[in-house]
Amino acid sequence: MNDCAMTRANIEYGNVTVGFITFASNSTCRALVQSELFQDIIHQFTRPYKTPETHIHELVVSTTGNAIASFNSTDYVLDGMTSTLINDDSRYWMRTGDGLHSVAVTLNGYAVLYAKYATAMRPKHAWIRGLLPAEVLTQMASEWRAPTEWELRHVVGEESFTGVTGNVAAAMVGISETNFRKYIASSTAKNRQQMSFATWHLLLAKLGV
Repeated sequence: MNDCAMTRANIEYGNVTVGFITFASNSTCRALVQSELFQDIIHQFTRPYKTPETHIHELVVSTTGNAIASFNSTDYVLDGMTSTLINDDSRYWMRTGDGLHSVAVTLNGYAVLYAKYATAMRPKHAWIRGLLPAEVLTQMASEWRAPTEWELRHVVGEESFTGVTGNVAAAMVGISETNFRKYIASSTAKNRQQMSFATWHLLLAKLGV
């Protein structure tokens, strides 16, 4: 019995080669994507985005200097934090784990900071944002740029980082499958359409990005 002909292919992200895979020439695209080797290469590439460096922030009682609550965040300095030393102007303070930055807060203010910055509150796929440009993610409509086909495929499709198919994504944002396919069509396709600001941000929210 003859051995199957083998082919080697690079796995690229943009202009960067992140690994390579050797496979039988008659393998299907789906089989390659679902293979253990391919998944391992993708895992190694995305791991730094999934597990970024975090910083601890503590809620401190000014009279004792004791921390009574804390959370981790990918941000080092939170809203309003300065190099001001903790004092009795406020009963509670938020401070960085190294004690170099702080801000006076109320308990409600702590809850607001927790909801905004705590790693535990990050959506499931929030790490994908690190792979997308700021002008695509901005909440300012005047500064926003519609995502390209390449950028859309970060979040939609069987081979995307979420694994959510285009048909499911279309249902999430209340668009027909036919119309949604126009968004992810090649930039050279005649039926290619740009996704709107509202649809894009609704999609990100629904996908937990």
